[in-house]
Amino acid sequence: MPTDTGQDSTGGGMSWVSVRMRATRNGQHVSGAERLVPAVYAVTVSNVLVERARRHASGEPDRIVLTVDRVPHEAVRFAPILAARTVCVESATEGRRAAMERLRSLGVSEKAISSAMDALTHGANPFGGNMRGAMLIDRAMGERLERDHKRGVRVSFVDLTPEGRARFDVCVRGRGDVSRFRDALVLASKVASLPGVVADLCWSDDPAYVAGYVAARDGGYVRYPRLKERGIPFGGRAYFVDAEAFDLEKDIEYLQSAPVLIEVNDPSVFNEF
Repeated sequence: MPTDTGQDSTGGGMSWVSVRMRATRNGQHVSGAERLVPAVYAVTVSNVLVERARRHASGEPDRIVLTVDRVPHEAVRFAPILAARTVCVESATEGRRAAMERLRSLGVSEKAISSAMDALTHGANPFGGNMRGAMLIDRAMGERLERDHKRGVRVSFVDLTPEGRARFDVCVRGRGDVSRFRDALVLASKVASLPGVVADLCWSDDPAYVAGYVAARDGGYVRYPRLKERGIPFGGRAYFVDAEAFDLEKDIEYLQSAPVLIEVNDPSVFNEF
């Protein structure tokens, strides 16, 4: 579990803001992003997220909602970033086979793997389409545990520390646009900091983006360049949990609302990305 903050290198006593953006068109989700930054950067970051929504590959939205919340310094916690590596695969079939093997090695049952893969392939929302948040799946029985199967559990209030973001940028310089990878890695690092979460499976619902990952405290973040075919509009996240160790009320609250900054203390965690 992440540690509470004290006086640290990010600036003892400074105030922070959570800036969250959600964009829709005709009531359908188009884009979402968030940052947890020192309050002095609130306006700059807000503008960046609005522009990100306006320039989304799926087209310009007709509604952008920006939410800015002040976060007291003493409320912020820290968690370490997961080590990241890429496993090269030639097809979505090969990628899913590799992802399934990794999930098995982490103690996720065949039933749970099948349940998650099927939901992400065809749309995890029981009313059709994608979910805003993630599924919580019992790693042994394969049952979905989140109370709201339409919305799921949406991880929020998380970012890299300012120093961590600078180190990340140096480490991945020259590798093209890695913003999706960075955002997913940060999210996965917060999820993995909970002892009750065994593994995290994800691929995007963006029809043009086919990469995905399996993440866990044990073995870190493993990226697969292809986990679905191009043009498929379904995707999402599945968090496999140990039902005996995962506290539904407390741990969901942590995932959704606890402000957590992800630290990059060892830049070598990106060597195999």
